[in-house]
Amino acid sequence: MIKVLVAEDDEVLASLLVRALVNEHFDAHAAYDGIQTEIEIKTWYPDIVLLDLLMPNKDGFGVLSDVRADSQTLKLPIVVFSNLGESETIARVKKFGVTEYFIKANTTPREVIAKIKTMFPG
Repeated sequence: MIKVLVAEDDEVLASLLVRALVNEHFDAHAAYDGIQTEIEIKTWYPDIVLLDLLMPNKDGFGVLSDVRADSQTLKLPIVVFSNLGESETIARVKKFGVTEYFIKANTTPREVIAKIKTMFPG
C-alpha cells in the first residue's frame, strides 16, 4: 500500500485529503507543521509527501531544503499543494525537484489524488 504523508496545517483540509486518499486505497495520514512533517518522513517513511508551503514551526521551503539535503530522502517524491502561486515561488520550489506544484485555489483534492495515482500505477 502506498504511504502518503499530507503536510497541511489546515486540519479540516488535511482531514479531507487523508480521508479521500484512504478511500482510494492509500495509507495516508497528516502532519500539521514542518517539524512534525520531518519527523514523520524520518520515522514513517512515506512513499510520497503532499506538502503545503505555509506551515507553522518550519515552512515547506525549510522542509524541502532538509529533505533534499538528506541522502535517504533526496529522491522522495514531493507534490506541493499551496496557495502561493507566484512564478518566483514556483521556480524556487521546482529547484528542489518537486514532482508537481498545485495551487489550492485552482485544484481539487480529486485532481491531486489523480496525479498521485499516475505516479503509482497499479
